[in-house]
Parts: sequence; C-alpha cells; structure tokens
Amino acid sequence: MGHGTFAESINSKFIYLYHAYNKKENIFGGRQGMIAELIWPGKNSWPVLNAQSGSAENPNINLTFNRPLTEKFWQWDFRNSSPTISQLDGNIHLSGRISAGNLSGIALTVRPVSAHFEVSTEVVNINTALKGLVYYGDAGAAVGLGVADNKVVFWKVKDKKLNIARSTNLREKGPVRLKMKTSADLSIQAYYKIGAQNWKKLEAYNPIDVSFLPQWDRSPRVGLNFNGTQKQKASFSFFKLDYIP
Repeated sequence: MGHGTFAESINSKFIYLYHAYNKKENIFGGRQGMIAELIWPGKNSWPVLNAQSGSAENPNINLTFNRPLTEKFWQWDFRNSSPTISQLDGNIHLSGRISAGNLSGIALTVRPVSAHFEVSTEVVNINTALKGLVYYGDAGAAVGLGVADNKVVFWKVKDKKLNIARSTNLREKGPVRLKMKTSADLSIQAYYKIGAQNWKKLEAYNPIDVSFLPQWDRSPRVGLNFNGTQKQKASFSFFKLDYIP
C-alpha cells in the first residue's frame, strides 16, 4: 500500500485514498485504487485505518452496440494512436491514425480486474486491415488475435518487433468470432470460429506468455484492435470479457 491522501466526506468522516497491489497476482494487474476510513477507537487512542469493502457487482463485461453512444470506460494509448470510434447498425466501428513505429495498431481497451480471463468478439467486415482482439501493454509490447482478408493471425509485438505466432487461412466466409484466454501462469491461447462451428484453437508455434507486458502503472489493458490505413476500419458486433475464478 502507499501514496495515500486524506479527504473529508460529506458526512464528516475522514477517508484515506490510496493504492495497493494484489498479492495473488503480484504486480501484474497494476496498482488499484482503495479507500479506508480513519477512525479513533477510543479517547486519546491512536487512529486506525478501517478498510472499506468495494462493490459486489459482477465485473464481467458483455457489450452489444445497439445505441449510438459509446461506453465511457474505453481507454486508448493517445501517445501512439488517434482512434475514430462510432456505433451504427448494431456494430462498433474502429479506425483512425496510427503513429509511425506503432506496430500494435489502435487498441480500444478496458483495464481488467484480474489477469485470468476470457475475452471474445466478432469481426463482421472484410478488408486487408488486421481487426480483432488485443492484450495491450504499449505500442512496443502487445499480443493479439485478428482477421486480415481471409486469414486469422495470432501475433505478438515484443521489443518493438512484430512476430506472427501462428496464422491460418479461412475456408468459409462470414463474420469471424475470436477468443483469447489467459491462464493463471500468464500463458495465453487463441481460438476462432465461423457461424455454428466449434471453437478451433490456433496453436502458436512457440507458447506465448504475457509476462513481458508492462506492469506497475502501465498495467496491460484488453480490448478491440485495428491495424490498417485511415481509409479502412474494423467493425465488431459484440465485445465480451469474462473473468475465470
């Protein structure tokens, strides 16, 4: 725990705002905001910090795009991209300008509350741009699964170099569903399917673990990805993030 500050609430309680790291996942999830109440348990006694419980809401995300307004929780790396985002006809559309030297493309992301999750989407349009999912540390460190033309591509950017972990041709046409799944050991697996097919695993030539992604303050984010020209775009029909116990 550290870097705290005190504030007085509207009901005259003293609240301590600070950050902490999750011991179970070490520092991989980055520092998380916490609150505690400052109380005096007795007269002339030392003050005590009484930790406050957070929300019990399910943190899973399940988005469809049937309204024109985009969610306010989306984040992106403004240093390396300038995204254009819109929602129309039940899809979210992602395009924009990608800075020179950015091999990871545009990452429209959320900050996960755990490093153990399953994330999926459906790519509904076809072009030569790479469109899909990304686990994003920064422009020089990311892992992704995308569709470009008639190929599914499992890729990694590390040390500012792009490596294709595995790719395969698509034999059928139609919207492509993509899924990435992380494990407690920080390995990551990729899956794809079209229509009513069963999920097919896209096995990397060399197993990928995501421990190289930046941690601490720049903890990795997960979300949608576009890597193409400004005249192209990526279109997605849903975005789903489920945490694995």
